[in-house]
Amino acid sequence: MKSTASLISISIGLCIIFSCQNKSTIKKYDWIATENAPKEYPMRIYSGIFYAGKNPVNAVPSGSIINYGWGETGSIESSGEDLKEAPDTLRLTWISFTENKNYTGKFPLNVKLIDSLLSTGYPAEDLPSGHEEYFYFKVGMAPGGVVVLWLGGPGKQVEVGRYQGKETNDVDWKSEIPGYNGTMEEYGKHIIADLPKEVQQQIADHKIPYGKWDHWRRHFSWKPVITGDVKILSLSMFMFNKEMDFLMSKRLNPAGYIQRGAIEKLYIFWVDHKKRERRSQIDFDETETDQIFSALKPGTHSDLLLHVTNDYGPAVSLKTAAGIIPFKKAKINSYIR
Repeated sequence: MKSTASLISISIGLCIIFSCQNKSTIKKYDWIATENAPKEYPMRIYSGIFYAGKNPVNAVPSGSIINYGWGETGSIESSGEDLKEAPDTLRLTWISFTENKNYTGKFPLNVKLIDSLLSTGYPAEDLPSGHEEYFYFKVGMAPGGVVVLWLGGPGKQVEVGRYQGKETNDVDWKSEIPGYNGTMEEYGKHIIADLPKEVQQQIADHKIPYGKWDHWRRHFSWKPVITGDVKILSLSMFMFNKEMDFLMSKRLNPAGYIQRGAIEKLYIFWVDHKKRERRSQIDFDETETDQIFSALKPGTHSDLLLHVTNDYGPAVSLKTAAGIIPFKKAKINSYIR
């Protein structure tokens, strides 16, 4: 009996030791959650929670109208411990006002990808460490029950998942908005009344552009190539899929190609011949950019050519296997910083 009791005690002790070791080896990170939706298609979250296993680790902000812009930073929610595990599940329930529909879903996340990104971070040549970390979990909701998750930090944002919600009527909005006596449809009509007339017409004609947000999630193999007679300081690139990247120093003219979304906007910071720091902003036309990138053949590489001169500032075109295509409708403005 004594030997049996001793074995049980040893087993319990080993379990406690290994349990402590497993907990101590779980990586934890400093991150917070935020939410967004397209400006023209507002949403409101009923409930949203990130989980690591069965444990809730951070809530998604709720209680306000969401129309900050697709892929943007909205409200901030930091709950639970200061350092948290990489989540493996997102539970989300929300309303899409322009559709007058509630959506819900339990979405399994790519925890290996997320953990890898949180662990490694990304290059930041303007910092002494040369390194920056992801900080934001951005939850985006678009019409049709579309949910996209990005990881973001200063000068960097990458998509880590796309999910599909399903319609539900099992939502008690009265408990969430106790001071409102009307229906959610009436509540939504007040919000829709403030939207642009063309969006109101889309709603009336049942022509909300479903699929638009998935269309812009496509990736293409391209890199920026900067030439000219000025000194380039940095380049900030924003893609239509709402990923972004900030390049400077050695990364300004990358050697290799990267799978990116189609370019939406960029900023070039440069120094002219009078040693004045200049900033040039290029806003790309959505229709023209879609036509140019959609014509690219799968498996091919392209160069986004940025030629910057003292006299004329930047010019932009895309070098493809078929030739060089200028962005004729892109709006280019340069300023002295």
